[in-house]
Amino acid sequence: MVSLELASHVKEGKRVKLICKPTSVALAKPSADMKNFSKNLSYSNQLNVVISSIDKGALLSSIVLKFGEFKLESIMSSDVIERLDLKIGDDVIALLKSNELSILEVLDD
Repeated sequence: MVSLELASHVKEGKRVKLICKPTSVALAKPSADMKNFSKNLSYSNQLNVVISSIDKGALLSSIVLKFGEFKLESIMSSDVIERLDLKIGDDVIALLKSNELSILEVLDD
């Protein structure tokens, strides 16, 4: 169930650590013909990331992404890696739906 309310200890302006399920992280590989790419998506959280590792399985694969000093993981079907021709070092866009993010920890106590 999606909660539209914040816990009482979470106040606007506080720094927080977010978490999301790796299966909720979609990837897009930018190309020259994607002029208004971000305006045409319902994903409000779009991060420019770099692929740092790929662990390819028969059905599913794990892709570790670097966003500055942070890492996040995307788990997707292995055939998508082939279709998008994803490789270590590629610049891609991580797409995260707002409702898939959860507050793991409040950093400003």
